[in-house]
Amino acid sequence: MTLQVHDYRRTPTILDGCNTPLSQYVTEPCEAQVKLDGERFLAVRRGSQILFLNRHSWSATDTDLPQLATGVKQFLGNHDDAVLDGELVAKGGFYGSEGFLKSRSNRDSLTFVTFDVLEQDDRDLRLEPYVERWKLLRTYRCNLKVRTVPSVTILDSDSAAMIFKSAVKTGMEGIVLKRHSSKYVNNAWLRLKAEYTDTVTIVGIRKTEAFKRTGVASSWLITKDGKPKGHVGSGLTHDTRQKITELLLKARLGEDSENIHTQPLIQVEISYNADLGNTYRSPRIERVITK
Repeated sequence: MTLQVHDYRRTPTILDGCNTPLSQYVTEPCEAQVKLDGERFLAVRRGSQILFLNRHSWSATDTDLPQLATGVKQFLGNHDDAVLDGELVAKGGFYGSEGFLKSRSNRDSLTFVTFDVLEQDDRDLRLEPYVERWKLLRTYRCNLKVRTVPSVTILDSDSAAMIFKSAVKTGMEGIVLKRHSSKYVNNAWLRLKAEYTDTVTIVGIRKTEAFKRTGVASSWLITKDGKPKGHVGSGLTHDTRQKITELLLKARLGEDSENIHTQPLIQVEISYNADLGNTYRSPRIERVITK
């Protein structure tokens, strides 16, 4: 039976490697797949129509992403009814749910890296073993816009640890482990991500929609040793964000259409997955060091 739209957005939760030992998870053969720096999307084909859906409320069609839609059709071949799960990845990093549509160059750089097939030819595959879904996925035709995620079969936790270290060393976020017997349900997969800490300085407030609506900042410009390092937008309680917002607004140096620039009064400790040079991957504030 064809899945309904509301079913697509119910992507299962994934176990965190910080809370689940590898030896406890790797009790049977698993696929070890690289964790990409993108956003999770589903690609839905219904005849000649292609729809891209994320886990929230955003979607895109053939008109929005024509090259990607053509790539999905080429990938699936004569299968006119299918649902793929994967990551939408952009050259130079991801730009948020709508950011990649702001310019033609962003749209054209997108690729869809798929790691699961949930439906094919009106058949619901979510309760089939992952190894069977993966075998089916690999029968499709990869192309410049759509491809399958790099994957290695592992048999023990030592192999998983080795592949994780190799993935991080080459600049990936980490890996996701998928038992061959796993179904498409909550907590069937295990995610391992590298995590580091650093001390940065807040030097501004981003004019997000939340800030415009409430007057309380939810995203901050940051620097490291005087060099811009992008922004961080999570990890603080509402009361703490409100206090910092009030302090920084009193130390305003100037502003533009996107940011309010302030004196460097506050340092915070952040956790992150990788240092990308001019920004961090998945930064999160752990604590405020100075007030």
